[in-house]
Amino acid sequence: MKPYIRKVQYYETDMMGRTHHANYIHWMEEARMDFIPFDRKAFKPHITLMRKPSIPVNATISEIKIPAATMLVEDVCLYRSDRGKNGMVYTIIGSSKERSVEGEDEL
Repeated sequence: MKPYIRKVQYYETDMMGRTHHANYIHWMEEARMDFIPFDRKAFKPHITLMRKPSIPVNATISEIKIPAATMLVEDVCLYRSDRGKNGMVYTIIGSSKERSVEGEDEL
């Protein structure tokens, strides 16, 4: 683990150049956030329809309960996900934008 180094800023000190112990909690939070690895890839909103299905193999689509949601959808894509060396790799294998050249009325 790399050390977290932070320089005390002038505005965090009193007239004697000392910092108050109340600042420590803020610095610990900064260090904690620096330590947590975040995924820096761009996020695309998506809905995972099925990851590890726990439904019977012979179930019909009407028997699968999916909660209702309201949202604006610009495109519907079908992705294939593969585990790569650096994490998951998502490949578009179909898109609603590919279906119509003349306009979205045909979707």
